[in-house]
Amino acid sequence: MKIKNFFSRIIHWFGNNVWIQLVLLVGGIFTFIFALPKIVNKIKNSRDYRKDPDYFYTKYQVTTEKIDSLIDELQQKKNNQDKKIIMFTPKKNSVASDFKNSLANLMKEQKIDLKVVFVEQETFPTLYQKHFDFFKEITLKDDYFNNVCDMKEIKNYDDFLQNPILILFEKNEAQRAITNLCGNNDYHKNVFLEKFWNNQKYYF
Repeated sequence: MKIKNFFSRIIHWFGNNVWIQLVLLVGGIFTFIFALPKIVNKIKNSRDYRKDPDYFYTKYQVTTEKIDSLIDELQQKKNNQDKKIIMFTPKKNSVASDFKNSLANLMKEQKIDLKVVFVEQETFPTLYQKHFDFFKEITLKDDYFNNVCDMKEIKNYDDFLQNPILILFEKNEAQRAITNLCGNNDYHKNVFLEKFWNNQKYYF
């Protein structure tokens, strides 16, 4: 009962002192005004971050600790019916941004198992040498894709450092690899990537 009376007196006192209400109101307004730029910047930065293609890829990133186990699994070539795309990409890459839009569209329509490995100058050469037998098997074998789409040939680890490389694995076997998207517009690029996922030829 005493506590109730105590709070009742405070509320009554606060209600009878209008100047305190005004001080709190003005203080609240100034606090909001000063905080508003920071709030706006946080919202803007969040939107910019989400537009960054690297933000999209981080959702499918294979962490450094798991890269070895992923490559070992693929090298074992178990009787695995699963299909997946392994993407090696440098960060902040314009071609990767192009891939991102088509991948996002394809993943809305089909269930795609995408694994992304960010390639970095400091660490990738060591990874490449460690799994040399695995990487030397990844070549652009499909002459049709190479000639029509002007794919960059994968020769050594420098190519991984410069270009995004998407490799289609089925039954843990590398089927084909691409380094860019064919097509003069978004529709053709989307169709091209769908054909790549389904391991089919792409005709203009």
